[in-house]
Amino acid sequence: MASFNMNEADIVAFMKPDFISTDSDGSDGHPRKYGTFPKFFHEYVLQKKVMTLPRAVQRSSSASAKMLGLKDRGAIAVGNFADVIAFDLDKFVDRSTYEQPTLLAEGMKFVVVNGTLALDDGKFTGAMAGRVIKGAIR
Repeated sequence: MASFNMNEADIVAFMKPDFISTDSDGSDGHPRKYGTFPKFFHEYVLQKKVMTLPRAVQRSSSASAKMLGLKDRGAIAVGNFADVIAFDLDKFVDRSTYEQPTLLAEGMKFVVVNGTLALDDGKFTGAMAGRVIKGAIR
């Protein structure tokens, strides 16, 4: 849902129920395509303390995978795809805006996609290990 008439109290209230997961629709031209998760972690975990770091990670990984019916993603476990990130919470912040929606976030250290290192100490490795998952959404 995208709504420009929501106030901060509504946003905070909507993110608290247990059935909520943190996701992005990836719409071109919108700053949340590149900035959803950095904004969520920086603003609502670190600054406003709306939820704990472990709960935010769960909502951004296993909760989303479960909602989408992805049985082999969203958790670190034997047999699962190795999709892992490491970030510096104090420096993890979005930079994207409506004027510059593709600005990358700061504070991301390492990204592993399907077991392949895509970001190494904040630098893109050139690896493109992601893939389209067809028919996964229930």
